[in-house]
Amino acid sequence: MQFNEKLRSARITSGLTQEQLAEKVFVSRVTVSKWETGRGYPNLGSLKQLSSLFGISLDELLCSDELVAIAETEVKTGAQKDRALVFGIMDCLVSLLLFIPMFGIAQDDRIVLVSLPAYSNPSDWILKTMVTLLFVFGCVELALQHVRAHAWQRWSPYFSFFLSFFLTLLFIASRHPYPGMFMVFLFVAKGLFVIRRR
Repeated sequence: MQFNEKLRSARITSGLTQEQLAEKVFVSRVTVSKWETGRGYPNLGSLKQLSSLFGISLDELLCSDELVAIAETEVKTGAQKDRALVFGIMDCLVSLLLFIPMFGIAQDDRIVLVSLPAYSNPSDWILKTMVTLLFVFGCVELALQHVRAHAWQRWSPYFSFFLSFFLTLLFIASRHPYPGMFMVFLFVAKGLFVIRRR
């Protein structure tokens, strides 16, 4: 007997409708319907609630293959949330370029370090725009880290990589070693995090 059949049988035996079960487990009725038709599995938290609600152990409720599938889904979802959090924080760290003096301006036979807003060069608006864009994207990543939209989860890391790479190249091309190294560090850290998660 599969999980969906066991769940449906336990629900009917308990005299609950799908809507009542959904309220007790804090999900929607559509979610319970998906579970009962075999189109999805609950997360581990919902499984514990179902187990205690029906007085059935997890071993009785699930076969080993189903438990492995649920655990793999939980690990994958956790890794995506971790990546979104780390990438969002790293992208927001780019805002430090707006406050930390890393840009040299020649004044009276010496070099004075200034922050990006005080830096004046004909192409400084490109750098300021890219830093701001990456910072805003980082804020969006942090705000949307729990969104389960497949397209967002799949493409946001690539977009973050692209923005970081482009900004790194801009700083290197404009001959700014300190912000360039800062961006290289963030870019490499993102790469290592992705490699470690695979």
